[in-house]
This record gives sequence, structure tokens and C-alpha cells, in this order.
Amino acid sequence: MPVDFIDSNVLIYLFDQTDPRRRGIAREMVERSIADGTGVISIQVVQEVLNVTTNKMENPLSDTDSAFTTP
Repeated sequence: MPVDFIDSNVLIYLFDQTDPRRRGIAREMVERSIADGTGVISIQVVQEVLNVTTNKMENPLSDTDSAFTTP
């Protein structure tokens, strides 16, 4: 069965409030991968997403928000 490796950029776009077009595309990609059961995310990707969304974004998430927020 083929798998879809979900890159950190795709997940970061889910949280990026500054680019609705990319956010929408990323949401569709992730939702499709979940629905198909083909989405794969590595631990490194999780770490990269947490680093960017809690430290480097224009409006970073708090540590609590990053643990409980869904895009």
C-alpha cells in the first residue's frame, strides 16, 4: 500500500493565518491522507512543526495551545 509522507511545510501551512490559499490546500491534502489512511508523519516533522508554530511564526502558539489546538 502506498503512503503519503506529510512534510513539515504542509502542516505548518495549516497553522499559518497569513496565507489562506496555502492553508486550504494543506487542509485538503491532510484530510485526504487521513481519509485514505495513507498519511505518515515522522517524529522529525512533529518537532519541526512544534518549533516553527511556537517560536518562529508571526503569531506563535503557546505551548499549551500547541498541545491542544487543531488547525
